[in-house]
Amino acid sequence: MNLTFTTDVSLAPRQFTIRPELTATGNDIHVRAHPDLGIFDILDASGARIGLLMGFPIDLQDRCVLSGPLTVAIPASSEIDAAAEAILDRLGGRFLLLLTLSGESRVYPDCAAQVPCVYSPEKGMAGSTADAILSDADYETLFRHDLYAALDIENDGWFPGGLTAHEGIERLLPNHVLDLRDWSQRRYWPLGDIARTSSPESSLEEISQIIRIQLEALLNGPKKIAQALTAGHETRVMLACARPYLDAIEFVTLEGDTPRADDTVLSQRMARELGLTHRMLPRVVADEAAVARYMRRGGHCVGGPNKFFHPTLGHLANDYDFVGGLNGEIGRAFLWRKTDTADTNLSAEILTGRMGLPTVTELQERFESWRRALPTTDSLSELDLAYLEHRMGPWSSAQFFSDPSLVRHNPIGTTKTVKLMLGLPDAWKRQSRLTTGIIRMHWPELLSYPFNSQGALQDLLKQIGRAARRPQLIVRKFRKMRR
Repeated sequence: MNLTFTTDVSLAPRQFTIRPELTATGNDIHVRAHPDLGIFDILDASGARIGLLMGFPIDLQDRCVLSGPLTVAIPASSEIDAAAEAILDRLGGRFLLLLTLSGESRVYPDCAAQVPCVYSPEKGMAGSTADAILSDADYETLFRHDLYAALDIENDGWFPGGLTAHEGIERLLPNHVLDLRDWSQRRYWPLGDIARTSSPESSLEEISQIIRIQLEALLNGPKKIAQALTAGHETRVMLACARPYLDAIEFVTLEGDTPRADDTVLSQRMARELGLTHRMLPRVVADEAAVARYMRRGGHCVGGPNKFFHPTLGHLANDYDFVGGLNGEIGRAFLWRKTDTADTNLSAEILTGRMGLPTVTELQERFESWRRALPTTDSLSELDLAYLEHRMGPWSSAQFFSDPSLVRHNPIGTTKTVKLMLGLPDAWKRQSRLTTGIIRMHWPELLSYPFNSQGALQDLLKQIGRAARRPQLIVRKFRKMRR
């Protein structure tokens, strides 16, 4: 099997395509990518190329930002999914894995599909977004205006269930694999019930260590770190883990939509009292052309406030890698209700309702199909997987190509840490002990600062203000309350 790669500046920044072709000598796979996207060979012990990594991976084993080929000790006779899992477990950062082994050719996303991949079985091509694999004419002809409007993409909507804004274009979901021979997508993990650990403290320590390995790798890389500082849970975990490196990290906060926003007030207080190097970033509003470019580069799959404010971080791109806290919500029961148990009766309607999604027949069918393929009957695990696979991947990760100005890393989210988070005891998830436990281990004084709150009165005023500025949030809240 011949795997070839070429750079192509005609593609939008960071975009790529993957096209398999049947030739007289066998199957060839041709990869094209914009030079802004990192492409790294995967070599077996003999030095033969067995795959590619696309994106910005961090080698947890060698504790470095990957800058050249990744050599793996995998026998050529290895089963491809097992080989892929070994590679995925070894890496942090954000990347997409293309593996050719034992006559198979498959594409694997990282833990949250942070380098997204869509594909068209009809065209026999995969790529970063519809923008990369469709002509301008097909982009318009295949655009699903009805579904785009029903899911309210212009505001805070997104396309779950493998759907995209274009007919015949499917999205590769987290924990799933794309077979390039027949364009089938199936789950590769988990394949059974997710076991709960009896040593959660050890899991938190291992998660902390993986976060710190990535911070150290980035600090030893070519750029400085600009780390998000907010009033939220996950950035507080990141701050606790960054304690040994405070002198080398600059903390940044996106200016809130009001002067009394939680992120603004609490980040400034923490920075002042803890002596952090910190700056507020005034909001920069995109012009009409920049908004249109943002939407097109992402395949019109995600809109919301980011399409307007994404230029705010742009001036950091030349000198900094941005570090945030996305994906940590997976470990704290994000879609659970207080009355939920492992035996709670769930349905497609309940899942879409928990996410605030509208009742759309096609969406319900997608979720029912997804549920039938689940390997677990544990409803709590189902809720966690639904959040990861239908929210984090298609919403937050799908924006990777929309704004290619800055490389964003989320060290809480790796294949290994996601497994550890999903394996935490149910009680720990309900009590957000992922957050409090890691902070207590590494910087307990941070627990004296509230999370996303400035007191009951200020919280009430905040909710009223948000509803007035973004009335679509009220609609989504009512959808969640119905389920």
